[in-house]
Amino acid sequence: MKKIIIIGNCGAGKSVFAKQLANCVDLPVIHLDSIFWLPNYTRVSKKVFDKKLSAILQREAWIIDGNYERSLVRRLKKSDAVIFFDYPRGLCFYRAIKRYLKAFFSQDSSKFGNPPRFSRRLAMQILFYPRKKIFKLVTSNLNHDQRLIVFKSTIEVENFLKLCKSGVLG
Repeated sequence: MKKIIIIGNCGAGKSVFAKQLANCVDLPVIHLDSIFWLPNYTRVSKKVFDKKLSAILQREAWIIDGNYERSLVRRLKKSDAVIFFDYPRGLCFYRAIKRYLKAFFSQDSSKFGNPPRFSRRLAMQILFYPRKKIFKLVTSNLNHDQRLIVFKSTIEVENFLKLCKSGVLG
């Protein structure tokens, strides 16, 4: 696996997992939020985002973490593995609030240069994440060479990372 995309609901732990996986398989991590958001939560244009993403997709190896449904099929076509976090909405909601509170009380503003926030929009994204639609989009665009890994619990993630660190995964 040299080109991996990680998708799932907000608060599932995609970014944390991406960093852990990168340490295990020695691949660079690209967080889509980092190429989408400018300071003060200003969005880049679709044209700028697409240009940056195109440059990343041309690289020999990467781990790309983030949803961004508009570019999902493009990323799928270039990947050799997809990791899908299929966690319960309640867990994702809890984790997102916990992340916000932790960052707020520690005055951490490292979320891609923006201060932490928990908005109504984020809450709605989590509660109404189109899990089945995204999963169908993924499975209908995979080819026989691509690997799909679905995590339904943190125990599955921990076991996967243990296997990775032990060198069992290729």
